[in-house]
Amino acid sequence: MVHYRSNWAVVLGLALGMASGVARAQQTPGLSASVSAAEPMISAPEPRVSSSRSAIRMVPPAAGEQRFADRQFWTMVAFTAGSAVLDGETTIRGLQTPGRRELNPLLGSHPDRARFYATVGVTDAALAYLAYRLKRSGHDKLWKMPLLGASSVHLGGAINNLQY
Repeated sequence: MVHYRSNWAVVLGLALGMASGVARAQQTPGLSASVSAAEPMISAPEPRVSSSRSAIRMVPPAAGEQRFADRQFWTMVAFTAGSAVLDGETTIRGLQTPGRRELNPLLGSHPDRARFYATVGVTDAALAYLAYRLKRSGHDKLWKMPLLGASSVHLGGAINNLQY
C-alpha cells in the first residue's frame, strides 16, 4: 500500500517530462524539401494587441524585435516548477516519518509546506530570471543550464525521498 501511494510522484514527474518533450517537439520546425539547411527558418512575428477607446487593432512587432520568453523558455520553466512540486510533496511526506530531516540548510531541518515553497520558489524564480537574461544576451544553449540544473536537483531530491 505504501508503494502505491508513493508512485503518484513518479507518474507526475514522468508526465511533466513527457509534456515538456511534446511541447519542444511541436515548437521545432521541420525542414521541407524546398528549404535548404543553409537557409535560416524565419517565422512570422506574433502581432501585438493595442487597445484604443473605440477599437482593438493588431500591431506587429517592430522590425528586428525578437521574443525571448518563447514557448521553449516557458516549457523549461514549467518543467522546473513541476520538478520542484514533486520534490516538495515527497519531502513533506517523508518528513512525517520520525527520524527524517531535510538536508538543505536553506530550508531548515523540518520545513513546513509554506516555507519550502517560498524558499524554493524564490530561488527557482531567480534562476529563471538568470536564464532569461542569458537567452536575451544571445547565449543560445547556455541559458538552459540554470533551469536544467535546478530541475536535476529537484528530481534528485524527489528520487531520494521516494526511496524511503
